[in-house]
Amino acid sequence: MYFVAQVKPQINRKFARAMPTVSIYLDTRTSKNGESPLKLSINEHSSSAYISLGVRVQPSQWDRKSERVKNRPDKMHLNSYISARKAEVQKTIMQLYVAGRLCNLSATEIKRAVLEELNPQDSKTAFAPYFRAFAMKRRAQRTKEIYLATLKRIEGFDKNALTFDGITKAWLDDFEEFYRNKGQAYTTISLDLRNIRAVINDAIDNDIITKYVFRKKKIKNVVTRKRSLSVENVRKLWAFKVEPWQERYLDIFKLTFYLIGINLADLVRLEKIEDGRISYTRQKTHRPYNIKVEPEAMEIINKYKGENLLLNIAETFASYKTFMAKCNKGLQSIGPSVMVSNPDYTKGSQKHKEHKQYEPLFPDLTLYWARHTWATIASELDIPKETISAALGHSTSGVTDVYIKFNYKKVDEANRKVIDYILGIGGDEA
Repeated sequence: MYFVAQVKPQINRKFARAMPTVSIYLDTRTSKNGESPLKLSINEHSSSAYISLGVRVQPSQWDRKSERVKNRPDKMHLNSYISARKAEVQKTIMQLYVAGRLCNLSATEIKRAVLEELNPQDSKTAFAPYFRAFAMKRRAQRTKEIYLATLKRIEGFDKNALTFDGITKAWLDDFEEFYRNKGQAYTTISLDLRNIRAVINDAIDNDIITKYVFRKKKIKNVVTRKRSLSVENVRKLWAFKVEPWQERYLDIFKLTFYLIGINLADLVRLEKIEDGRISYTRQKTHRPYNIKVEPEAMEIINKYKGENLLLNIAETFASYKTFMAKCNKGLQSIGPSVMVSNPDYTKGSQKHKEHKQYEPLFPDLTLYWARHTWATIASELDIPKETISAALGHSTSGVTDVYIKFNYKKVDEANRKVIDYILGIGGDEA
């Protein structure tokens, strides 16, 4: 009481708001095997920020009112640890508050200040800004976008993940479980974890932190799902009579295939054809490509010719990503269709009485399948791996610049052989 009486006048003079409070919060959003993580909640007016305790309990094992674990053999140990951790944070907040360092800070900023005091070495650099800076240093635009997408999901899970100290194994487990529960594909979750790991490794290399959280966190290997069509299915797709609105999307898929799986980001930037060939540097890898334009490809190019660019995609759509989304959706709807009654239809409503329902031939089909399909069919035709690698712009035998020196005639012959095979020119046999 004596201490409070002594500092109260100073607090009233310097601070307009009461000191932040600390409570313990059971985060049931990220349950795993029936258990949810316990977190310290720093409460500042109507906002809160959370610090992971690295402890999981079942809801029935947590007494919210007394803030104690119950009905567990290790409850005494856990309660002792939780109480000590809470007291430590409360003491730090009191010290910062009395020192006038919490003026006008949000709960998130208070959390950061507390962690910096408790773990000055690992918390001195904010995680999210460092992650963003790391992403912006990537050479390829697509790689930047992938890292920034990971950062967006990090912030979607925990807007308070602002320091390296907050990225613990428990936090990584919760991040993984959170997006699993939201139905996110594990390929995406795995990619996010690898991106986080890359940033942490970079921070360690730059002497920003010393703690390697992935020493205990293992990332499961994901078997990549097949993303190619058999030659029979390519022929089936080519021959299917699509609806007028789907025609453009199928044509661009065909063009992508005829140009050896060219990426859409590169396709929309092409300006001209010189000596019957297109030359460009791939956005993703910065490697040079030089592809002969076969008659089948030329026919499609002429059909969608742009005014200033080779194709009118960039002149018709806001961005290539907008077109890609529409194109993939269109490709995934190709197949027989039937008219079905609309269960939500009522007389006088704006809803149609019937709507068209598609039975897609290949419900997972995307533009990117063209590249995998070309490579798969080329392999089936016994085209040498070195030629396939050169055609796709990969290095061969570990030599980075092989593609630029590779004999283009071999690639041209391989592409013509693949196209003839799927079109049945000269017979169906390889």
